[in-house]
Amino acid sequence: MSRVFVLGNASIDTTLLVPRLPAAGETLMATGIVRSPGGKGLNQAVMAARAGAVVHFLAPLGDEPETALIRDAVAAEGFFETRWVVTGAPTDLSSLMVAPDGENCIVSTGACCDSLCADDVVGFVGGMVAGEVLLMQGNLRLDVTRAAAGAARARCARPCRAPEAA
Repeated sequence: MSRVFVLGNASIDTTLLVPRLPAAGETLMATGIVRSPGGKGLNQAVMAARAGAVVHFLAPLGDEPETALIRDAVAAEGFFETRWVVTGAPTDLSSLMVAPDGENCIVSTGACCDSLCADDVVGFVGGMVAGEVLLMQGNLRLDVTRAAAGAARARCARPCRAPEAA
């Protein structure tokens, strides 16, 4: 199986289970709460690893104690390689409200992701070879995403498609 390089975010998710989504200005009482690691990047890395891929994952994190929730969950998954870029920003958080039918609302912070620099990601993809996959979610700054894609493309032995501008 070829390697999958996942470049993205990891966050702390607080999920409130609600009987229905609230109307504007309304307060509802949650029927449950779950705190867990999350983020599109982390979720995709976990699924790729569980599907059998050799995963290399890079994400920014803050340095607050709560990041242990994320670090411990990733360690339990047994990734081949995980790189955390500790930033000066707090770890991103997501607050989710989920109704019984699956309908949801999500509010997330992004300062930690925004603090990732192009220099942080270029070295990460430097070991890629043709046939390997770079997976990004579009939640990092555009210049960082382009730097990673450009560095990965330069490592390919065969032509790769350039990312389209958003």
